[in-house]
Amino acid sequence: MPWSSQGGGPWGSGGGGKGPWGSGQPPSGPTPPDLEEFLRRSQDKLRTVLPGGSLGGKGLGLIVLAGVVIWFFSGFFRVEPDELGVVLRFGKYVRDVQPGLNYHLPYPIETALTPKALRVNKIDIGMRVVEDLRRGTTIRGRARTGWAIICSTSSSPKAP
Repeated sequence: MPWSSQGGGPWGSGGGGKGPWGSGQPPSGPTPPDLEEFLRRSQDKLRTVLPGGSLGGKGLGLIVLAGVVIWFFSGFFRVEPDELGVVLRFGKYVRDVQPGLNYHLPYPIETALTPKALRVNKIDIGMRVVEDLRRGTTIRGRARTGWAIICSTSSSPKAP
């Protein structure tokens, strides 16, 4: 290669008391930890924790049991007061659930939908809305231009 005669790569001689850009002192900070030593220490600690000193039948069983317990607890879900909870089993409607903490079978079997369905979405187009706070009334008057359209929507997630 063309820089092999220069001794040290394309940036000149490597080392010699110079930094990576050819001048000054070489970096003198903490050296990064040795990855192999870290892995070796981690394996030694794992062997002391697991029964039998290695990942045998009991250790593998504990890991599988922990995974099943975590999977089982992933079925809890919460429905807020302004939401309707719907449980689907393999994508098909099964039941409605009430607000609060509920449970469904975990992911591949059942899923829970919680759309915000109990609030009224209202859009006033071409209207003046004046609220009289002293009387507690709302006065609606048509604007001088345009039409008055009030849209009120409410959605229900219940399947037919």
